Amino acid sequence: MAIGVIGVCGEPLTRIAAGSGRHVVGWHVGGLSDGGGSSNALPQGRCSRIAGVRASGAKGKDMSIWSHDEVFSAKRAGIWDPRFETKQCIHCKSTLRSLGSTEIGHRSSAYVEACPVCGWWRYREAAKERGIPTVWGTLGGLRELDMEDVSVPLGEAMRYLIARYEERNGLSPKLFEEVVGSVFASLGFVTEVTAYSGDGGIDIFMRRNDVTIGVQVKRTKNSVEAEQIRALVGALVLHGLTDGVFVTTSRFRSGAQEHVERYASGKYLIELVDAEHLFELLKISQRPMYRDMNDFPVDSCRSRLGLLSADFVEDMLADPDF
Repeated sequence: MAIGVIGVCGEPLTRIAAGSGRHVVGWHVGGLSDGGGSSNALPQGRCSRIAGVRASGAKGKDMSIWSHDEVFSAKRAGIWDPRFETKQCIHCKSTLRSLGSTEIGHRSSAYVEACPVCGWWRYREAAKERGIPTVWGTLGGLRELDMEDVSVPLGEAMRYLIARYEERNGLSPKLFEEVVGSVFASLGFVTEVTAYSGDGGIDIFMRRNDVTIGVQVKRTKNSVEAEQIRALVGALVLHGLTDGVFVTTSRFRSGAQEHVERYASGKYLIELVDAEHLFELLKISQRPMYRDMNDFPVDSCRSRLGLLSADFVEDMLADPDF
């Protein structure tokens, strides 16, 4: 069963699945499952992310990996910051989505756009005093995360990785395995991330439709060679499997692809996922942090802008330096 992306060889990734074990998460059509058969109902056909064995933490009022960036005033700056004009996320380049607007007292209205993939946002508030329109705004600023810290909540690590994908090789090997396991789980597979050592060459087992597939994950800046594909096939033989996936943060040499085609003529089916395709999978696996203005922490932005007091606008307009 295809998962909706194209592998390096140009064919859909198919038949991806995994074995049972301690760290199992899963997916049922229309609901989430803990791998044991129980599920929590979700609307039919709605895509939802499974964050793996570590939850991503609070939603809604918690800005997670995002903090407040600078405060901008269109009038004071003379021009509006271009980051408020772009239609794309400045981090992952996904199309921004409007969360709507809300009235703030009798003086102003608030507007929010957010990235449905990595969660970056921008907040602006417009008021009209004495016939003079004035706009203020604040942007989401990306917090620095220690990607070698395996205690980083998985959901935060995934969004941070999307926003700073160029830093993917700084991710701890174990955390990277969990990220990949979570990505495939969100796409419909029961996944088990194996122990970091003594895994027999298989980092993740996946299962769907009674097919079990072994996944090898390689965090590296170097291109993957043919011998590493042979090593994966050897690990599949050891575990009695015929289907495998090789995921890397870099790329595959032509010799690696030739070996995949050679093994396909036999009984071993190998799919290759390079850095570019992994990035697309990461984005697909995400669910918007904010559905509408009710989910967004407006009060936090207002505090940052200093607009909690109704006298702020008049005080600023009276400022000769404004």
